[in-house]
Amino acid sequence: AGLCAARALADARGDGAVLSFDMGGTSTDCALLPPGELPLAPVTVGGLPLLVRGMPMQTVGTGGGSYAWRDAAGELQVGPDSAGAEPGPACYGRGGTRATVTDAHLVAGRLHADFFLGGAFALHTQRALDALAAVGAAPDQVLEIATAGMERALRRVSLGDGWDPRALTLYSFGGAGGLHACWLAARLGVRRVVVPPLPGAFCALGLLAAPPRRTLTLSVNAPVPASAAARRAWFMPLEERARAELRAEGVPARAIRVRRVLELRGAGQDAVFALPEADAPVARFHAEHHRRFGYARESAEVELVAVRVQADGPAAQPFIAQRARTQAPRPIARHSVLMPESGRETRARAVPWFRREELLPGAHLLGPAVIGEYSGTTIVPSGWRAEVDRFSALVLDRA
Repeated sequence: AGLCAARALADARGDGAVLSFDMGGTSTDCALLPPGELPLAPVTVGGLPLLVRGMPMQTVGTGGGSYAWRDAAGELQVGPDSAGAEPGPACYGRGGTRATVTDAHLVAGRLHADFFLGGAFALHTQRALDALAAVGAAPDQVLEIATAGMERALRRVSLGDGWDPRALTLYSFGGAGGLHACWLAARLGVRRVVVPPLPGAFCALGLLAAPPRRTLTLSVNAPVPASAAARRAWFMPLEERARAELRAEGVPARAIRVRRVLELRGAGQDAVFALPEADAPVARFHAEHHRRFGYARESAEVELVAVRVQADGPAAQPFIAQRARTQAPRPIARHSVLMPESGRETRARAVPWFRREELLPGAHLLGPAVIGEYSGTTIVPSGWRAEVDRFSALVLDRA
């Protein structure tokens, strides 16, 4: 759902391929979203492939509620066990006593005890301090370990798939995403971060933006036929069924869009490439293989693993451009924050705190700053500039 929303906002803004970073309470999901349709990829569980397709995400067990703990060797670890909503982090004051990423953020000053959830939920700084002391960890140590795991996931979905993150924009959402986004971007060489409006509820918006869809797949496991007519014979029954199912849901026939996909791999290989059905599929497979891995074995046989039909109904575009206006935002407080600079934690410094709900399209400010809102908090480090665009997204640019 978050990927659907991120792709919709990227399309509205005119961005091409983007990195998606969704950090919630128990885990972080990372994905690369190319322009156009969201890709589907084979799903594996415990290293075993399943006969289903899903979004190509990398998930790490690091979220706001992830525990900081010591392993048998005494080394500090973060996650994957989480405090969850009950009892929650120690600073929630609901019975939790173990240190979490959220507790580290509060002690580091990145969360304000009086502004959490728009000021509706007070946090307990002393309980967070006690929890960190019990595990013998400073807040910057916990945040460093948490961020390192998320950085590896972002590298896997970008560099691991042949994309240079320096040419991409990082879309950061989830309740905790804005607390780490600029820090991660600096490590990856990314120069722009987009934090959408209502980041903690962004996935819910994605459900509204997602089109009604039917995806049907037929296993083939045979050499790729050169004849387009032969390939069409596999697609037609799937397409007829997909159209019929969408019409039964009330989607007008003229509004249905169909996408035909070939899933190809080299003989003896495991990696499957999903390519649109078109002429010269074998040549296109070798070109894509070379782009991703840096070489191609053009003498090797190419196998058609499966054919896939994706039929979509109309999708809503939830992002409407607004008129920008000149505005000089005013901070609501100044707060001591341990700010990330040049990819590492530094000394605490007094930083202005802004309320995002008061920042209208066209508003801009220079870091260091903290922007708080009901469903999330965004850190703007030194050397970064923040501006609210005409879709109410918070756009952070690195100098």
